[in-house]
Amino acid sequence: MYYFKNFLEELADNTKIDFNLWNEGKALVFCRLKSSSVEKSLTEVSLGNNRGILEVEKSMEACLPIIKCYIEDKYKDIFYLREQFFGDVLQGNKVPLDKFRKNLPMVETGCTLFIISIEGSKYETLTALKNAYEGSNIISMIYEEEIIIIGVFENREREGKKIVSFLSDKLNCRCYVSYGEVAYSIEDIKIAYEEGKEAMDLGKRIGGKDNVYNYSDMFFERAICNISNKVKAQFYNEFKDKFNNFDDEMLNTIEEFISCDLNISEAAKNLYIHRNTLIYRLDKIAKDTGYDIRNFRQAATFTIAFLIWKELK
Repeated sequence: MYYFKNFLEELADNTKIDFNLWNEGKALVFCRLKSSSVEKSLTEVSLGNNRGILEVEKSMEACLPIIKCYIEDKYKDIFYLREQFFGDVLQGNKVPLDKFRKNLPMVETGCTLFIISIEGSKYETLTALKNAYEGSNIISMIYEEEIIIIGVFENREREGKKIVSFLSDKLNCRCYVSYGEVAYSIEDIKIAYEEGKEAMDLGKRIGGKDNVYNYSDMFFERAICNISNKVKAQFYNEFKDKFNNFDDEMLNTIEEFISCDLNISEAAKNLYIHRNTLIYRLDKIAKDTGYDIRNFRQAATFTIAFLIWKELK
């Protein structure tokens, strides 16, 4: 968005015409027409998948079509064509190396591809993300049924959690984020996308409480998904009644304790309960299932069974 605003500044300077540009009538993208008392003329502008409103003074109404044409062409050049190019990369199509470096210069320093799945409007989400990353060299776009963000981030896990928190608060809907390894080339981007897709699928099916899924941290989940259906059925049949009898509080306790690597103090802190309360719950789980998940070997079997139950229930 930074380069687009620079273009709008130059357009206003070169034409000597002050104008305002609104994104879907909600967010002011560019403002040079500040007087509210001036009578204005308006026209709709295409901004990729969004709609904008362009306004000028009534006396400049004849110039609206020309300004509109310049803005739409430049927006398409900066955003839409770059997103088309990025789509070719994800689909495995051959792309010229010089264009790749021009459109994705951040890859040379190592970039992260985030996949975002949201239970809400993709277009509203994309607009919110573009505004949030305004001024940054970060690509955000809709690809297939999800939203993709690609850029360089200092702490990938923290950025993923930040995206979930921001969208959940902003749009009041459930959000999931996944990512693969850092990408340094065209081939890496394709691989990172496939890893992110697999992490998203695993996370939604059998992931823990966290809505941020890192492919590298999901070896256990990937291994479980490759267990034969026969063995899965055996685990499920043995444990389903035990897990079905637990209420939400106990299931939440199990997930938190597993996600904290069996650390009682950390799990109790995250659950906002006293350590002794957690120990009482773990004792109850051991009594009801026959598995003490404070013991590593028993916890391993229990965790496999729990994740299979989540997948098949």
